[in-house]
Amino acid sequence: MSEIVVRVSQPRLQDEVVDTRAHRALVTLRPNFYLNGRLTGDARERAIDFLEREYIDKGRALFGRGPSPEMLNDLRKAVGGTIANFSDEEVLRIICFATQRVRTFGNVMQLRQGRYKWAKIVSHRGPARPICNALNETFFRVRVAAEVLEEIAALPVADQGYFIRQIIEIGQTEDFVQSLRLSIDNRIVPESFTEKGFCIPPLHELCGCRIEGVDKEEVEGRVSANSLF
Repeated sequence: MSEIVVRVSQPRLQDEVVDTRAHRALVTLRPNFYLNGRLTGDARERAIDFLEREYIDKGRALFGRGPSPEMLNDLRKAVGGTIANFSDEEVLRIICFATQRVRTFGNVMQLRQGRYKWAKIVSHRGPARPICNALNETFFRVRVAAEVLEEIAALPVADQGYFIRQIIEIGQTEDFVQSLRLSIDNRIVPESFTEKGFCIPPLHELCGCRIEGVDKEEVEGRVSANSLF
């Protein structure tokens, strides 16, 4: 059975092309959307406005060239003094992580609406972190991912930030990655990982992994009882 691909997570859009999935996702996410522990109140709102305008509505690509120094400074100017002293790398992390989370949320929800049961993780080309390599070309259940993303989105901003930081920190450890590798069965990520918030891109703040919806016949011949726990 040939694979059915839905382009998601990091579409390489040209300027002025609106990513409608991501735009709808941001409307849902915005009330509690975590960006950075030091971006709160009005500064958080201004940063979200900037990301929506430049990376969602205009669809600027995050990878390849990436945001220019001018774009990083534009975010500093848009937000004001709160991030004036942030390094370029810290500003870049805010832009990349937030935009990828919005796009992933929108795409997972669309896959669920389209009745896809499975999605595949595809690592960004070029150097990747161990967790990205471990999950490259693996499959996870769309329903489980959609439910956990909705739960995370409903958390208050501070709680959401704490949860996300914990997931990233744990996911980068050697012990976790080794446990994940040993648990993946026939390229199926166990639900026990997905339902706790692990293994759903972005996997770290500069993650370039994307997800693709796949035809269920591509996956279900691989499923064993171990894959469900």
